[in-house]
Amino acid sequence: MKSSYMKRMALPMVLVGGSLVTASLYPSLASAQVPNLPSISASTLLTKVLGANAPIYSGTIQLVSNTGIPSAALSAAIPNSSSSLSTLAINALTGTTSYNYWVDGASNARVQVPLSNGELDLYASPTSSWLYDSTTNVATKVQSPTSSTSSGSTRTDSYTKSPSVTPATLVSTFLDKLPAGTTVSVATNAYIAGEPTYTLVISPNDPKSLITSITVSVDGNNFDPLGAAINTSSGQALSISYSQLSFTKPSESVFSFTPNSSMTQKVIALSGTSSTYSSSMATTSTSTQAGSSSVTHIGQGFSTITVHTATSAPSAQVQKELSMLGKFGTAATTSLGQGYVLSLSFGSIFIASNGSYAVGAVAPSTLLSAIA
Repeated sequence: MKSSYMKRMALPMVLVGGSLVTASLYPSLASAQVPNLPSISASTLLTKVLGANAPIYSGTIQLVSNTGIPSAALSAAIPNSSSSLSTLAINALTGTTSYNYWVDGASNARVQVPLSNGELDLYASPTSSWLYDSTTNVATKVQSPTSSTSSGSTRTDSYTKSPSVTPATLVSTFLDKLPAGTTVSVATNAYIAGEPTYTLVISPNDPKSLITSITVSVDGNNFDPLGAAINTSSGQALSISYSQLSFTKPSESVFSFTPNSSMTQKVIALSGTSSTYSSSMATTSTSTQAGSSSVTHIGQGFSTITVHTATSAPSAQVQKELSMLGKFGTAATTSLGQGYVLSLSFGSIFIASNGSYAVGAVAPSTLLSAIA
């Protein structure tokens, strides 16, 4: 159940780095008419989302970003920024991106991003995941830590095997784990790609956080998320929503991918990371190392600050790229070293010349105070 739900919610984010805004905030994507749906409570709506059948649909998704990150800064910070994947990441965080999406209700999914000179495709199934870049003719197999043990079970199968795990218990757990002061409510209904949707609103009510709400547009008939958003004190930071949608089951050929001899094949092995948390606004002790940095967390809830402390010196090329951030940020000295702080629409980030950095959905002054 959990794997199926996370795949349908997170797969579109794989290519965009993660982000969210309700299409009810975009007149071009939603009708001005308000659909007449039965009244529903926030907890009941969440229960129906988690208990819905595995989704079957295809369509076009539009991502609109207003993160405040200068595209030139991203180009300087992202290695090989001329590659298709890097260009996509830059565009996804600084403008508008559209891509096609298919899911068949059996844990098979595909994301296709049209490029100016080709396309980028992500194929995901219970047995394998591939990323294919037609501009370079490179096929990359993505191996996750759980790929060898993934059962590929659908939501219904998982509930049958684990009767103690139900949508109601999951919703209860989710609500119990929300930071103190957070409220969950249902706002005005809207249309997404012609489908009537409920608008679920999560409000942090955290004075330290720049995030004022997270909204999710839920299909009023099938209870699948069709749009989502992050709203901040300065406006919309990021939105993703269907602009076209069909509930016809895609053909199996849409999800089929087998690299041929003409393609260059690569493998990426994903690994998990571990972190420690602190409930106070004070620098925490070093946690378990993940890759070339150790990760700690300061604060809690929506104003949590994540700190990556570099455990090895960056290369000369990375140092050169980091020094270019001086054109976009404000110089500052912290416990992480000398560097620059960048103010974003949804928060701020401090990047030190030694490769360490701290990021949070808070104002620059709050961030710098926490890592002073």
